[in-house]
Amino acid sequence: MRMESQCIECLISRVRYEAMLASTDDEVVFSACEAALRAMCEALSHTRCSASVATMVHRAAYDALGCDDPYAEIKRMCNATALRALPTAERLIEQAPSPEERLRRALLLATIGNAFDFGVAGFEVPHERFERELLERCRRGFDVDHTAEMVPLLEDVVYLTDNCGEVVLDALVLRELKSMGARITLVVKGAPIITDATLEDVHALGLDAHVDSVLTTGSNAIGVCLEEAPPELVRALDNASLVIAKGMANYESLSEHTLRVPVGYFMMAKCDVVAKSLGVQRGMLVAMLVQ
Repeated sequence: MRMESQCIECLISRVRYEAMLASTDDEVVFSACEAALRAMCEALSHTRCSASVATMVHRAAYDALGCDDPYAEIKRMCNATALRALPTAERLIEQAPSPEERLRRALLLATIGNAFDFGVAGFEVPHERFERELLERCRRGFDVDHTAEMVPLLEDVVYLTDNCGEVVLDALVLRELKSMGARITLVVKGAPIITDATLEDVHALGLDAHVDSVLTTGSNAIGVCLEEAPPELVRALDNASLVIAKGMANYESLSEHTLRVPVGYFMMAKCDVVAKSLGVQRGMLVAMLVQ
């Protein structure tokens, strides 16, 4: 997905947000915003991928802050909130009448978990009422639902994770995929960036017990930067029967490439630019297969 003018305000707003997480000193916050703006001026182009520009901007901000994980406490809070809601989510899956419906519900719940995002302009996460939100959105279902078309493609799945909190609910999907005979390669960030899950989260939450292998993206790039990806991840993507890509950043980055395998994009469309690119309205839950 390419940059649009709205992306500029959103990116700088998020940089200010994360800078304020790292420091209460306005000079430090100002310095991070200044560094981010300089990086944006160098990278900004209508022809550039939005995720690529965001990567440069956030890296500049982190360097200025001298902090490699300003969202650390928020990520712990997101995981704790999702863990409290996990029994409710498991009951909803257990009530499903078939393996296919169990998988669809697990994917739906994990996509509702995509609401765990901080610093996205105009978007707030209802931690204190997340469980109720989970039930309400589950009753509503996906607004775009291609999950049935993905079921025949589950032989060799590459699962690209997104945010903390959300990744707790991803465990439900991994469990259902395994029960349907899928071989699963789980992919997390190679280093902390915004609220995205890393190897530390995989091990802490026991996600590695549900998959055949765990890989990283090789860096802290927003989404998946194939130029920075390790060879084993590139091979896994090339050989997958289905790539499941969670969240907007994975869509923003992967949609710039013509992959030779089917990709299932799962996300809440949290911004107008992504929603327009997908052909949906902001706030919709999307399960979209691209072949």
